[in-house]
Amino acid sequence: MGQQWAIAGGNGSGKTSLVRAITGEIPTSRGNIDRYLPKPWKGAIGYVSFELQRKTIAAEEDRDNARFFSGDTDRYLTTGQFIREMLPPEVDGGEHFWKVMALLDIQDLLYRSLRHLSTGEMRKAMIARALVKSPRLLILDEPFDGLDENSRDKLSGIITRLMKESLQIILITHRIEELPRGMTHLMVLDDDGVRAKGPIGTVNLHDAPKKGRERLRTEGSRGEIGSGCSGRKGKRVPEVLVEMRNVTVRYGHVTALRGLNWKISRGENWAVTGPNGSGKTTLLRLISGDHHQAYANDIRLFGRQRGTGESIWDIKRHIGMVGMEFQIRYRKPVTAFETVLSGFFDTVGLYRIATPGQEETARKKMAVLGIDGLAHRDFTRLSHGEQRMALIARAIVKSPLILLLDEPCQGLDTANRMQVLDLIDTIGAHTSTHLLYVTHHQKEIPPSIHHLLSLRKNGSPASTAFSDIGGSDMPLSAKERI
Repeated sequence: MGQQWAIAGGNGSGKTSLVRAITGEIPTSRGNIDRYLPKPWKGAIGYVSFELQRKTIAAEEDRDNARFFSGDTDRYLTTGQFIREMLPPEVDGGEHFWKVMALLDIQDLLYRSLRHLSTGEMRKAMIARALVKSPRLLILDEPFDGLDENSRDKLSGIITRLMKESLQIILITHRIEELPRGMTHLMVLDDDGVRAKGPIGTVNLHDAPKKGRERLRTEGSRGEIGSGCSGRKGKRVPEVLVEMRNVTVRYGHVTALRGLNWKISRGENWAVTGPNGSGKTTLLRLISGDHHQAYANDIRLFGRQRGTGESIWDIKRHIGMVGMEFQIRYRKPVTAFETVLSGFFDTVGLYRIATPGQEETARKKMAVLGIDGLAHRDFTRLSHGEQRMALIARAIVKSPLILLLDEPCQGLDTANRMQVLDLIDTIGAHTSTHLLYVTHHQKEIPPSIHHLLSLRKNGSPASTAFSDIGGSDMPLSAKERI
């Protein structure tokens, strides 16, 4: 009793499978799991994970389709309704509910549509949903992914407080440095199973997983990582790739972007930062062609005004993208290799026959990222981190004019994170692909990025203003004033 466990390890080492077995989501093939919890024990476990978030969004999309065909398009699931669904009958739905909302500071999200939450806001809602059921054991699978620095610090403090209140925690993380105070034990997994476990002071916290160390040693040089990443040399690149004039995006009474004037010129790589709900993902969706309010704004992409007869495929053929929102939507049971090939055709799933040259390019991209061993595995059965690596390969496979990277390192272990950041920097420095890199980890911005767009809330819920961040220790050799 009283033990608080952290579980670490490389991508694909079995961390999520372990906790899903504990929650009863998947059966065990050997051995037994004894759960010393009140019956029914499933009600005593709170669980937050990427896969659970994926299922939630998929279910809400299905409900959206049903509303559309029934003509009932004005009804939607609010964040408050989503969280209250988990309130057990015996728990006070008033005082306890509002205590959890205040603890996570998400009262302003309760009447918002669940579909309009940012990635970080959705993660907070998932944690609140787990807490309102008053669990005895709380399992958090990468709880800090998608959260800005201030939210990460607050959540860490909340977890520490919950542990002091006798709630037991199992926390999965790829970032050991983010472990909250009060964690007492650590288990480290690798491809062979449990590599080390014990009281947290007795386990080497900074020892990279064995698989990651081997890959870095054999493939980690910049030259090797950059191989196979040809640019678009010789292809005509417009002088201005993206231009937005006084762009505003609203969802009902909520403003996601307000009065944005901004452009990406030829040869520029940009980072975008800002707190959760400041409109970063909305900005990317306007560029990628996935946001209908692009037609209500003055937006020019690749020298052409949006809404002047171009198809969405005319836009997407110039763009590669990866992010949590896209990963949630990519639910086709195709192989990892077919997933990468689908990047040539900008489809979710593969519906066309790739040429031998495209297949060869896809193999090279997977080899560059060290994931060629995943080629024939079902994409939907890969771990979160393995899926992310496959989607990064998909994003770069056609050497796009713009690479949209929405927190690309989410879910990646240290070795894969270093691999991806080095690859992104090589692409930004040595090819004609332009980078638009969204991150909450400013120290991970690649050196080839020299321009910064900072979005911040202006005091009203989910609205933003724009400013220069001066005096930052980010690796930006120049700052752009907005």
